[in-house]
Amino acid sequence: MAGFFHTGRPPGWARVNRGKVVNLSTLNARFQRDFPGALTVFLVALPLCLGLAQACHLPATSGLIAGIVGGILVGLLSGSQLSITGPASGLVPVILFGVARLGSAEAFFAAVALAGIIQILLGLARAGSVSRLFPAAVVRGMMAAIGLIMIYKQIPHLLGYDAESFGQDSFTGLSWFLSPSQVEVAPALVGLVSLLIMIFWEWKIHPAKSRMPGAIVVSGLGIVLHKALQAIDPSLTMSAEHRVQIPADWYLFHPTPDWSVLSNPQLYWVALTLALVASLEALVALEVIDRLDPQHRVAPPNRELWAQGVGNLACGILGGLPVTSVLARGGVNVTSGSRTKAAAILQGFLLAFALLWLRPQLNELPLSSLAAVLIVVGAFLIQPRIVRELFQQGPSQFVPFLVTIAGILAGDLMLGIVFGIGTSFAFVLGSLFVSHGFVVEHHGRIIDIKLGPEVTFFHRWALLKVLQKARPGDSVCIDASDTRRLSYDVCEAIEEFRKGAPFRGVRVVVGGLPGVPIHSKEHMHQLDEEYRQLIQNNKEWVAERLKEDSAYFQHLSQGQEPTFLFIGCSDSRVPAESITKTSPGKLFVHRNIANIVSHSDVNLMSVLQYSVEVLKVPHIIVCGHYGCGGVRAALGNTSLGLIDQWIIPIKTTFELNKAELLAISDSRLRERRTIELHVTAQVNNLLKTSILQRSLKHFERPKVHGWVYDIETGLINELDVERSPRQDLDPIFQYQFDTGEGEQH
Repeated sequence: MAGFFHTGRPPGWARVNRGKVVNLSTLNARFQRDFPGALTVFLVALPLCLGLAQACHLPATSGLIAGIVGGILVGLLSGSQLSITGPASGLVPVILFGVARLGSAEAFFAAVALAGIIQILLGLARAGSVSRLFPAAVVRGMMAAIGLIMIYKQIPHLLGYDAESFGQDSFTGLSWFLSPSQVEVAPALVGLVSLLIMIFWEWKIHPAKSRMPGAIVVSGLGIVLHKALQAIDPSLTMSAEHRVQIPADWYLFHPTPDWSVLSNPQLYWVALTLALVASLEALVALEVIDRLDPQHRVAPPNRELWAQGVGNLACGILGGLPVTSVLARGGVNVTSGSRTKAAAILQGFLLAFALLWLRPQLNELPLSSLAAVLIVVGAFLIQPRIVRELFQQGPSQFVPFLVTIAGILAGDLMLGIVFGIGTSFAFVLGSLFVSHGFVVEHHGRIIDIKLGPEVTFFHRWALLKVLQKARPGDSVCIDASDTRRLSYDVCEAIEEFRKGAPFRGVRVVVGGLPGVPIHSKEHMHQLDEEYRQLIQNNKEWVAERLKEDSAYFQHLSQGQEPTFLFIGCSDSRVPAESITKTSPGKLFVHRNIANIVSHSDVNLMSVLQYSVEVLKVPHIIVCGHYGCGGVRAALGNTSLGLIDQWIIPIKTTFELNKAELLAISDSRLRERRTIELHVTAQVNNLLKTSILQRSLKHFERPKVHGWVYDIETGLINELDVERSPRQDLDPIFQYQFDTGEGEQH
């Protein structure tokens, strides 16, 4: 099912614009699915927005404005269905640097607006495609490192030690090895109980028995537990520092941008730095969230860049923190069961609603309950199964994975990405120079991709471009039978595409990859269903015939007496009975590629003799069709194997009529005329057989016709091919028969 807000043209909006009524049950189902995720992300994002604003020494409203703009505005414009945009800890160093360099928060907000304009230009310049170059091991390393940092930094908050602002996710700084005196009893009790319930709910209840994410359950339970402890012993009341804090006087002061700094050269350096860091973090998060998406959708990175740019432009004007796509909150969104961007947009509205009307209630939410939620999300991002798979795939995958983690933990996100990509590059550099990539051939709705002997991750981006061009109804065949070395990144890209193909209506067949099934389970099930449908169709057809005539099959079984021998092309789009609207028993059919009449084809000659001498058909039809793949192949120079010999007669027809055909400048019209001349040539080949000449001499039958079926219109073009062996054939092809031969059959 398409998302509530889908990439490209939203189908729901299109229906509204055309004046049609939207299906309310569909909207309700989408709301029920996405609202729990929106609520969960909101509960996590709220303290993060406040904490990051505090860490940057800026008003709390700057953090909330960033969360609201990132949710609503960027959520509407983004092509991603599951990413969450808002203020991020990775931007804190840039913010502190920018404020210090420009001298004031007001001047920095002008830099944020300018950075947004730079991001918009980067998106329009299609710079977002750089995200396709991130190796899979590096992306997995980023996910694992973020997960480790989330767990590490939330343990103190889980135990009630809130000396550090909630929302910081640098690995350095506060240690979680706490002394007993630093542990607060009430927050610790609430946090540990919340963690146990969160683990039990996510692993045992939520996947099978409930749509309610554990984060919502734990958040509500945290408030209840705190109230219960408070009732049992007033000394267990949590102070404000252990709960979410929204200032009561948030509206009294809020800075706005100072545009007088546009003449300051430092402004442009700060804006450029902010734009590059925010863009790279957004693209990294987008790549990871795409991998976490259960429907395996791929968000357009260039659209994401300019959507982020519009968001930062708005944040700068409104006095908000700069925003980017945040991996941790996106992970929370995925694990909460969200399916469309409605969750991101709704959480933006919830932030705005909370800022205006829910401040007292939200200030009761314990930070230790939120810490329990983030610890479980961190464990989800680490994914031990993926770590084990990367280890089994060898050093070329596992070493970049470890280097990326180490770089992020020791420094920051950018450092880890640079180290990870550099390590991956070192592993694949040698194979890059010997790789031959892949070859793509299009055969109608079939996209045939032949992988070369060496395929590295540098080919991943080009391969993804080809795969993403597949349209609904296309079949993609990936042949790796000649591939000796295949990068894990390419293999993963193929597997990710195949998982998402059923949602796009694309069939995928993969051959030659050890350990990878040729068909996906969905595709195999679909193939089996199509086969079973044939049997069912037969039963329904039999029932219909018997309803019309109870003796239908009894009459049919008495024998055949067809009127026509139909010699046609094997193309599945040219069914003889359907295009002529004839019932069983009227056509005696022979089909081959490009409807070629070859005198060395024993199959066709046997059919011809039987139909003429035994069935005594009065008509023979040679039927070609426009858009014939065999003719198109004959007009080209690509070797296709055994079929090269079969289509030589078509090339011969072109050679004999070269002057006429080359005079046609339009290649499409030239192809159509070639098909007509080819059908005429096959009629002549029939007349050259002794089988036809004998029957025409003694019985003046059968009459031979030439047709070309137009697939685009469904109409038959009857060619003028009336011929007589005695008048139109060279004497060398005219046979003499004994006058006493008579009818010998």
